[in-house]
Amino acid sequence: MKFIIKNQEELSKKLTLNLKATASNKIVESLKNLKVVIKDNAMEITSYNGESCVISTFAVENKSEGTAEFLVEANTFKSLIDKFTEFSVPQINVSLDNEEERMYLTYGGIKFNLKILKNTRDFNGAPNLDTYTDYKTVVFNKNQLRRAFSNTQKCTSKDQAKPILEAVNIMVNEETADVVTLDGYKLALNTITCESADSFTVSLSASNSIPILSDILKNGYDFVELNTNGVYTMVENDDTVVFLKQISEKVPNYKRLLQRKEQITTITLNKKMLENALTATKIGNTGNSPVQVSINPNESTVTVKASGSAVSGDTVEVCEIPVTARIDSNTQDILELGFNNVFLLELLNSVYTENCKLIIQGAVEPFFIENENDSKSVYLLLPIRLNK
Repeated sequence: MKFIIKNQEELSKKLTLNLKATASNKIVESLKNLKVVIKDNAMEITSYNGESCVISTFAVENKSEGTAEFLVEANTFKSLIDKFTEFSVPQINVSLDNEEERMYLTYGGIKFNLKILKNTRDFNGAPNLDTYTDYKTVVFNKNQLRRAFSNTQKCTSKDQAKPILEAVNIMVNEETADVVTLDGYKLALNTITCESADSFTVSLSASNSIPILSDILKNGYDFVELNTNGVYTMVENDDTVVFLKQISEKVPNYKRLLQRKEQITTITLNKKMLENALTATKIGNTGNSPVQVSINPNESTVTVKASGSAVSGDTVEVCEIPVTARIDSNTQDILELGFNNVFLLELLNSVYTENCKLIIQGAVEPFFIENENDSKSVYLLLPIRLNK
């Protein structure tokens, strides 16, 4: 079979997404490959790693009759397409030799000889394009969904022994959806609008599925349709379709964690000033001592403190930085809390208003962060008990 590839840059973009769904381990060696089907004037490219599947369709000029199906090593194929792009050739002439299991890519004096595999049985478990007719459906604004992923993904666990804590959960309730993540120490919730005839939950791996889904949301129309059958979530955008294996565990009761006491202290302060203070406490600090936050309603200040440790070799013994704040509290007592500095900075990074709102329930109670005048995004962090 012979065919011509005329838009190498577009093909390279598609292969970039396909590569995110190739296997990186050696358990199933063939899943590091792409399955390629040439039929009529189309090249269908499938990548599958046992959990995620990406199916891209690319137009080619077919010079032969019939259908060709084969595997090609993913990284090598993309590298060759990129190399032809660097040479600015107008097209790539491709011929297949099934008996020798070789693919020949040429233009002018440029020639590459690439090994292919005829046996594609390891891709039999990949989802099929005609299997999603009975899926439940929800429609999102792409930008809202991508921002929700970005704002919540940092609160997922890195411990893959508990898959549900490594998931980004999309809790659909007809007109709104909660995008929520939690790892046992912190929680992030973004509520966004949607359209759905059903209420259901989709839980996707933050490390495996969300990078693929975020990538496919970059282009195309303003809205995207997510379809789920409880096992896979299917998303179609232009001529690319992705199937993402869902995590089947039940999502913890995050709404219970977000319940608040009646007696709270509300603090409004400049987000950038607080971030600068927290970052400054890390200078010269090689230990793991928690950052201490002192709230003084009488002076309307929030003081960020950190103490060094001789054992850890810290070069800065004491750091104190006051930040002016607006404090609404039912007590004038000074409140001292301890936090993991890195976790707190990660959550603050999701705040997109100039000022942020901190809601304190006590020295050992969950602590909330919100955008000013916007409660649709809520971030929770557990304090660290300070040694007196």
